Amino acid sequence: MKTNRIRLLLEYLLVFCIIIEFFTPYLIFPIVKRVIQILPVFILLCLILISRYSLFKRFNIFIFLYLGGALVPMLVIYEHNYDSYILRFVLILPLLWTYLSLRKEVGLKNYISIFLKYSNTVVLLACISLFMWMFCSILKVIPPTGMIPYEWSQKTYYIPTYFGIYFETQNVN
Repeated sequence: MKTNRIRLLLEYLLVFCIIIEFFTPYLIFPIVKRVIQILPVFILLCLILISRYSLFKRFNIFIFLYLGGALVPMLVIYEHNYDSYILRFVLILPLLWTYLSLRKEVGLKNYISIFLKYSNTVVLLACISLFMWMFCSILKVIPPTGMIPYEWSQKTYYIPTYFGIYFETQNVN
């Protein structure tokens, strides 16, 4: 029973890290960016350990073939963003496949649970965003609580933030 609670918490934390990593304003801070990129690896390793994964399964052959195929593009890419590539395609994706295969062996309901957690988290964030959009951007009931650097273009702009959970990235005149 205790491992189910730990698994539930870790899966929600994993889903939240994945959502935050999708080019959000939080990634402007190097420490936050590194934590959000590395934390899913540790979460997935903990989830696999909780599931009592056996290293001698046939599924491992596919993981090692994938790892070999994932290293080939690194020889072709001329960008300097290897760390991000390695984290996403060489570490996180195989670990996620391994964990999902373990959950599928337990049952379809357990396999689908992480996708339901993802959709629940997105719906919650959408509700918070709609609330903040209505009361911060439209009605101006809540004043900005700070400014944050925003680097989606060549220049660095500062955008208003509301409690660090809502950002006004566009202005309408």
